[in-house]
Order: sequence, then structure tokens, then C-alpha cells
Amino acid sequence: MRNLSKLDLFLIAIAGIISLGIGGISLFLSLSLLNASKTIPLSSISPFFAFILAFIYNKEKLNAKIVAGTTFIIMGVILLTLF
Repeated sequence: MRNLSKLDLFLIAIAGIISLGIGGISLFLSLSLLNASKTIPLSSISPFFAFILAFIYNKEKLNAKIVAGTTFIIMGVILLTLF
């Protein structure tokens, strides 16, 4: 791991603050437009996106546990939103 400069740390902090702000606003906007029984399960699909981004950018290896966990997350969200 390389050493991060102060500018790098500052930019990472700003990106984190902005993403938290956008995430919070998006959640409250979706709660105002939909009911909570559809909004909250969809917000729990974030590990799926983390898996995809880690696979693309960090070249992480696929294994059976990750694929099974991601599949169960997606199936659970689909079941919760349908019923």
C-alpha cells in the first residue's frame, strides 16, 4: 500500500461526505415517493454493488461464498418487494 498525501486524504474525505449526503437524500426521497416496505429492501442491495465494483476495479476473485451470498441477497430483496 502506498502512502497517501494530505491532498489524497482530503479528497477521500470529501468524496465520503458527498456520497453520504447523496445516499441520505436519495433514501428520504424514495421513502417519500414509495412505501417503506419497498424502499428499505432495495436499500439493502448495496453489498451487490460493492461486489460488482470490487470485481471490476480491484480484480477480486470470485468464489462460491461470494456468489452464493450475492445471489441470496438479490433473491431476498426480490421476495421482499414482491410480497
